[in-house]
Amino acid sequence: DELSSINTVARKGNGRIRFRRITFLDADTDESITSLRVGQDVRIRLQYDVIDPTAIGTELKVGIGFIDSMGQFKFAVNNEAVGYRLWVSPTGRTETVIPKFPLSQGSYRCYVYSEVAGEAADWIPDGVRIDVIPGDYYGHGKVPAEQLHGFYVLYEWIH
Repeated sequence: DELSSINTVARKGNGRIRFRRITFLDADTDESITSLRVGQDVRIRLQYDVIDPTAIGTELKVGIGFIDSMGQFKFAVNNEAVGYRLWVSPTGRTETVIPKFPLSQGSYRCYVYSEVAGEAADWIPDGVRIDVIPGDYYGHGKVPAEQLHGFYVLYEWIH
């Protein structure tokens, strides 16, 4: 799905950069995917246009959030939270990887957010919709509690 294919009227921010496209990829094959599988290693590529050339080289914060069909926030990823520093690049591209995608089967919407030099540059609260399909998160041929909507987490049973 591409951001240009949705209504961006709700877009907010000072406009120093503008998101142009969000692409979901299978992290193992680097192929574009239209739905995510539970437990799949997912790469998310964000492409943006630099509207204000003075922003190039300025610190950049980027976030992507997932919200379920009931409007409940599920989780977000952002470069700052994991200590990864970004700067606005003239190529206008950044990527993140989510190992073992943790959300259960369902339909979700994603928001995308950016800050340039500490100020909101672009925020699209309903950026793109994505479906999550069943998958073998634990790699043992079982899909536990498929009817429950939530998260899968890594754990070990020790006794």
